[in-house]
Amino acid sequence: MNFLIVHNTYSACGGEETVVRFQKSLLEKHGHKVRLYVRAYSDMDRWLLGKAGGTFTSIFNHRSVRDLKRLLRKESFDVVLLHNLFPVISPAIIPFFKRKGVRVLQVVHNYRLFCPVGTFFTNNSICNDCLKRGREWHCMRKRCTKGVLSAASFAFKFSTIRLLNYYGGVDRFLVLNEVQADLISRYMKAGNKVSLLPNCVEVSTACNSNLSQKKLVSFVGRLTREKGFFDFLETAAKMPDYEFAVAGEKGDMPEVVIPSNVKFYGFLKGDALKEFYARSRVVLFLSKWYEGFALVVIEAMKHSTPVIAYDTLAAKSVVENGKSGFIVPNGDTDLVASCVGRLFEDSLLFETLAQNAQRRVAENYSNDKYYERLIEIVKKLN
Repeated sequence: MNFLIVHNTYSACGGEETVVRFQKSLLEKHGHKVRLYVRAYSDMDRWLLGKAGGTFTSIFNHRSVRDLKRLLRKESFDVVLLHNLFPVISPAIIPFFKRKGVRVLQVVHNYRLFCPVGTFFTNNSICNDCLKRGREWHCMRKRCTKGVLSAASFAFKFSTIRLLNYYGGVDRFLVLNEVQADLISRYMKAGNKVSLLPNCVEVSTACNSNLSQKKLVSFVGRLTREKGFFDFLETAAKMPDYEFAVAGEKGDMPEVVIPSNVKFYGFLKGDALKEFYARSRVVLFLSKWYEGFALVVIEAMKHSTPVIAYDTLAAKSVVENGKSGFIVPNGDTDLVASCVGRLFEDSLLFETLAQNAQRRVAENYSNDKYYERLIEIVKKLN
């Protein structure tokens, strides 16, 4: 089969870019022909209206449609995998693909189909107002983007896109969790056009960790409030005798008091990140918003590192409470600290959870399992 993958990169590289690269590599490995159509957030820097132009190109971008018309004149594709389409590409390309007879699969990474900022998190708390009467215009009322004009832009473009029903042409929504599936079925009237396709990792690259050398209580990701970084620091302050470690760009860090037992390792990738997981006794995934499906969780678990996570959507479907880590109520840093202590004090418990974590990823979130699920979904479209 021939696949086209379409993605609008963000201003900073993140998990979605990782998934795009992975999909291309995985499909090519299995003998499929794959092309990428990628445009960048930074394209707006060259526009006359600058970022303000993104309000309109999010709704319709003539160049994106023109580029894809030219591409389809040269090559044929059986399936297009759509990732992020904002603010440069635009979902106006969906009806175009439908007219050309190309099957359209939308990979759902976040909640932007319902919430303009994509997180259901604003003013430091979870918010579901965009599912209520008024929908996207709550973004302007609550100033979710911190500015009146930008919030108005977000509300306008996403309400317009919803009314234009571009996404009605999607053949299948590929979601990361059951809540995304329920939201799309109910609020987009997608019915049975939803399939679960959780993220995965290459299990063969896991380090064979020496469990006795795992000493760190770790955090991996953006150093922001919604990602739980403040709660991580609060937990560190409660446990001054333990080593807390952070893999993330310190430049992203807000002004906050850092406990003396917290060490920053900077942004890590490749072998450096593997070594970091190999030295981590536990990873704290204290994200305060719903997330979609956190790669951090399965990356840690594949390296025999249990995860302590809040009971938000992203982690509790992966981490089995008491078996491969612990699930605690959102914001309960006292219980987080207690669970960390147990993993250091009870070696048998730690070893059991570490082994279970690696086994769970190998059995459920491997590349092979991802490919099997994806191809099964595609075949059912025919």
